[in-house]
Amino acid sequence: MATRKPMQMCHVTVGYQNLLMPADKGMRLLELLQHSIECEIDFVGRGVVYQAGKQPRVEFSLIQPDQVRAPAGGWDSAAPGKPLLK
Repeated sequence: MATRKPMQMCHVTVGYQNLLMPADKGMRLLELLQHSIECEIDFVGRGVVYQAGKQPRVEFSLIQPDQVRAPAGGWDSAAPGKPLLK
């Protein structure tokens, strides 16, 4: 039986949010985020006003497979809709 090669994972930081995902998807996310800006939402009366800001702080780093630890209950407890690494 052939062994499956571990999926290359990455760590992406957007602002203060840390994300773990496959490296190819992380690269696509960065490609999309290069066209984004932060915004503040202000509720005025019955409407919403979006105050444009600056580009978000974004970081990308490749990580080794042995750096990834599953949650105590397994991947299903982290993502109830769909397991992450199948």
